[in-house]
Amino acid sequence: MARIASLESDFRGFFQISSDLMLIADSNAIVADLNTAWLTSLGWSHDELVGTSIFDLIHPDDLVSTMLGYHVLVDGDRETVEVQQTRIRCKDGSYRWTDWTVGMMGDSLYAIGRDVTARNASLANLAESLETTRAISDAALDSIVVIDRALNIVETNASSEEIHGHPSSDRLNHPVLDLVHPTTVRMSSARSCARSKRAAWQSSIFVYATPTVTTWPWRGGADPSQ
Repeated sequence: MARIASLESDFRGFFQISSDLMLIADSNAIVADLNTAWLTSLGWSHDELVGTSIFDLIHPDDLVSTMLGYHVLVDGDRETVEVQQTRIRCKDGSYRWTDWTVGMMGDSLYAIGRDVTARNASLANLAESLETTRAISDAALDSIVVIDRALNIVETNASSEEIHGHPSSDRLNHPVLDLVHPTTVRMSSARSCARSKRAAWQSSIFVYATPTVTTWPWRGGADPSQ
């Protein structure tokens, strides 16, 4: 008995200090217990939520996906489910984005949720920044070719296709060195550049264009083979 009491005490300790949202509910999704993260993250106290349905806190637009996961557990189809991008209502009426892992043991549901609101905001800002960068790239008159560390082409802008005459679809995922004139390529420099963290290649080098030989990035100059 003493051992069981000690294990229960250890469980309560981990349960309460976790920064993740934790709760225990019955098979009807009525909250039986929750940790202090609900208060610090969402503003809800223990007594305010115990005895209420967890579904009352779910954003209406996320309720269907949450209910689907719940029924998978209750019906015994799976032991655990993951419910991602679910909005949970805070005490002040606002919502926080959360990802959940939920399991069922006996007649009890055990759920661990992580607040991903800040992560979602960062991803949205990154997406906006990438769209801005892509718009600037497409508006540039210079040829812009993005390569990975293996020197394969991963992206080109509109001017690159116009200048070199190679459709973007024909160049993506192909080695950029396939387009470089052999008399001007220094493989050792290319490999050294690819190993660098910046993976930048700013030198003016000749590439095969259609129907003539031009330079990449666009710098002008004579055909070195002449």
